Amino acid sequence: IIADESNENSWRVFPLEGYKDITENKGIITNIVGVGTTFLVHTEHSLFMFDRSNILQTANKEVQLAMPDIFDVDYKEVFTSDLGICGLQDRDAHIVDQFGYIFYDNDAHRIYKFGQGKIENIDLDIIQFLNKYKPYRIRFANDKEASRLLVNMYFHSTIEAIPQEETLSFNYVINKWISFHDYVFDAAFNTKQMLYYLINRKD
Repeated sequence: IIADESNENSWRVFPLEGYKDITENKGIITNIVGVGTTFLVHTEHSLFMFDRSNILQTANKEVQLAMPDIFDVDYKEVFTSDLGICGLQDRDAHIVDQFGYIFYDNDAHRIYKFGQGKIENIDLDIIQFLNKYKPYRIRFANDKEASRLLVNMYFHSTIEAIPQEETLSFNYVINKWISFHDYVFDAAFNTKQMLYYLINRKD
């Protein structure tokens, strides 16, 4: 609580017994993330959004800017459908940074970006590749020096039944896929200035 204010202004602090019922049954919750004043709840088959933008509140003819409690905000499903869309089945198949929230939907084999309150496909340049090989394990790394995402993916070759692996890069400034790479990784971690890869190979 800010000493000279009557309202708590930290949206990342929740009441001890606070809760919200999401009535749609779109699978278990796989990820919870905040992007700006938007609170996202990702399930296996859908994405739900709570928007906590400031609102004008009046009391006794005085007007003040208020930020509502996260559990008092009505949520909305980003895409409404019976079976769901924009789900997240693998909780590690996402990344959040200055470009927004990027994730891979393993059911639809699509890569989405959520930012500025809207969602868009960023995979149109590689949609034939995704449809043909249907990657099942995606890991993201943010190369801030080159303003690109490195995307490591596993898939089954159409010729052989053994797992294959590729790394592609997506430039998030120009929103284009730019190249394939000859190295792979299992996970990646960012500090403020550095990018570290985790390679855990047994062969």
